[in-house]
Amino acid sequence: MLWRGGGLVRCDRFATASLAPTLLVLALAAAACSDDDDRDGVEPVEPATETTTDIVAEPTPALELNTSADPSFIDDVLADEQVTASELEDGYERFIACLTDGGAAGIYAYDIELHITLAADWSLALDTAGTNDAASLEASCAHDYLGDLIDRYEQANPAPPDLVERQRASVVRCVAAVNPTVADAIPDVMSVDTTGAGANAFDLQLDPASLGAEPGEVEAIRRCLGSLGAEWTQFG
Repeated sequence: MLWRGGGLVRCDRFATASLAPTLLVLALAAAACSDDDDRDGVEPVEPATETTTDIVAEPTPALELNTSADPSFIDDVLADEQVTASELEDGYERFIACLTDGGAAGIYAYDIELHITLAADWSLALDTAGTNDAASLEASCAHDYLGDLIDRYEQANPAPPDLVERQRASVVRCVAAVNPTVADAIPDVMSVDTTGAGANAFDLQLDPASLGAEPGEVEAIRRCLGSLGAEWTQFG
């Protein structure tokens, strides 16, 4: 499961399956044969009517949160209505520790100075397909140790003007450790979202081969781009 600081997004889709095209073909075929049917004394076939069938998705049940091991953490942090860098880091580490206590294992990365929010790629060794064990664990840990701390910190600490350039430099350093030639191929102007100028870091992540990465280097370079160069750490 891949988690990034913004949390989870759930999308319930509703689809409508229409039988109209098939029925229309049948109706035209019936009309084309009507003259022959009259001559042979056979009753003409009545055109079929159009029918639509709505397929409605079942509502997604609410996740049950696990019992909190530290229900006062968020309140304690917000007692002075401020979120410091050390408090945010503490929240990140507690979130990862909470996942670990729940049986998760994986990797995580963040860099508060570079405004690179926590990203975690993890799984439950005993997670059973079709259950909400992983989602409940993640939601519970985020509820207890992150809440809206990330948003509060970012609002109180606006990004400096040179942040994008520094984040690009972070990516270049990380990729250079894998393949310096690929690092040299990273565009001089690189954005970290869809609104910025230049190549988008996460688009490059989808296709490291476009930078000249060899097959054996693709995963490591994807990691560099996915964390904007922040070091990945194993847990669990």
